[in-house]
Amino acid sequence: MVGARTFLGVHFDKRTRRYAAAFRGAFLGRYQNAEDAAIARDRAALEASSDLPLNFRRRALRLGPASPAELQEEALAHHRRRMGRPYYGVRPNPDGTYEAHVSIERRDVFLGRFERSRDAAIAHDRVQRFVNPAKGWLNFPHVKVDPISTEGLRKELRTAFKKRTSSRYDGVNYEPRDLKRPWAASVDVKRKKVFLGRWTSERDAAVAHDRGVLHYRGKHAPLNITGSAKLVPADAETLVAEARREKKDTTASRFLGVSFHKRAKKWSASYWHGARTHHIGLFENEEEAALAYDKTVVALRGASARVNLHPVTGEPVGGRRLRDLGPASPSPKASRKAPVLSSDRSSRATTTRRRTRPRGRRA
Repeated sequence: MVGARTFLGVHFDKRTRRYAAAFRGAFLGRYQNAEDAAIARDRAALEASSDLPLNFRRRALRLGPASPAELQEEALAHHRRRMGRPYYGVRPNPDGTYEAHVSIERRDVFLGRFERSRDAAIAHDRVQRFVNPAKGWLNFPHVKVDPISTEGLRKELRTAFKKRTSSRYDGVNYEPRDLKRPWAASVDVKRKKVFLGRWTSERDAAVAHDRGVLHYRGKHAPLNITGSAKLVPADAETLVAEARREKKDTTASRFLGVSFHKRAKKWSASYWHGARTHHIGLFENEEEAALAYDKTVVALRGASARVNLHPVTGEPVGGRRLRDLGPASPSPKASRKAPVLSSDRSSRATTTRRRTRPRGRRA
């Protein structure tokens, strides 16, 4: 390993455990290895004069001369990339987006979320130039951007989001968090927005909105698709169930919370709770997995849980809530018993023996 004393203008910083470069009293930044610090010193020497001795003349000439300020920015940017934060005021999110923040009077101010880290870095620079144009740290100091206040930037983001998520139909919004069914339909009922499900296409969501309008407002209400006499009025519960049924038609299972595990060649049951997916187990057939899902969500959510099978008849109910299923007697067609889970010990028929204890005190 080559030490720092071997190169001109390089010394080892014990506090940061990195190599610092300097030229004629000007600090050039800290680097991970001594060679990078020596090259930075050579580039600063080329900026001053081409006749000075250099550590790596060929590599320094290939990179070109640079001022101390430019070298400091390059060293800091390289260190931030190595630490996982390539830009000032930019923080990654688990969903793949990036947040932009700026420090104003020692307060961390949130600016907005962006799809790309570079866009978040430019937003940080715009606000930083407006708040503190003289002393603020910038990600792109040589790029000319328009300064803007925090409120102005947030207004721009809201306008851009509205243009990106707007639809030509009333009661239809584009929500990219669900890429398979990104179009959400809703209708206003007594000043309250009622959700009508997520749909694959924009037209399907518009049709769902019109059916909800016909049900809640009547036939004289304005519709998105006029001149169609085939629209059947439907309430929110029916439309949400149809949208969910449409989603299940494109998946491997017809039940909620059930999917086929290709590697294990079994049916997997899972449920969503607390912003994460919880795995229940693997089962031999689809109905066992559906029954396991029903038992778990009923124990967790009670009467508001959506179930796959009727608790009395055992017939599929298409994800209806448990409280909406009235009391029913088993029909001859559905008189078969519900499948017994192999992992449920309480459902097994076991014989219990009566233990006899001798009377009297123990010895």
